[in-house]
Formats: sequence, structure tokens, C-alpha cells
Amino acid sequence: MSEKEFNSYKRVHNYSNPSEAEEGKIKKEKQNYAKLNKKTKDLTRSRLRNIKDLADYDESFEEELEEKNFKAKKERGNLNTHKKRFKKLDKYEDFD
Repeated sequence: MSEKEFNSYKRVHNYSNPSEAEEGKIKKEKQNYAKLNKKTKDLTRSRLRNIKDLADYDESFEEELEEKNFKAKKERGNLNTHKKRFKKLDKYEDFD
């Protein structure tokens, strides 16, 4: 991260303790990702248990599953972005 990027980060993210704020974001996103994955797995298991035959198959299940997978993927992307940013910012002395 360049000095210009770091100064821009400090201007936009005006935290009293920026390293704790970034670590908090990472922790929250990890928890959200795990929660969304669990919900997806639980939904799949419950639907599979309740299907007696192919006539009972509901297409709304696919849409719901896609939506949850999309949210999980987006949360995972945010997590990776904050991890990379944290590693770059950790090199600066002002970032404590």
C-alpha cells in the first residue's frame, strides 16, 4: 500500500483505534460467513429429508439456496478484502 493510499484510508476510516476496527470487521465477517454456510447446509438437509419423490420438488428451494450462496460468497469476498488491507496497513506505524 502506498503512502497516498494509506493517507486516503486514514481520511475515510477515521477510527480512534484502526487496527482493532479492522480486526473487528474481519471477525464479524468470519462469523457471518460461517452462519450463512450453516444456514445453507441446514436448508439443504431439511429439504432433502422432506422430499418424498420428485413430484414434491419445489423450484423456490433453488432460488433460496442461490440467494444464500450469493450472500455467503459476498461476505467471503469482504472478509478477504479486509484481511488483505489489514496486512498492508499493519506495516505502518500509525496503524495501531
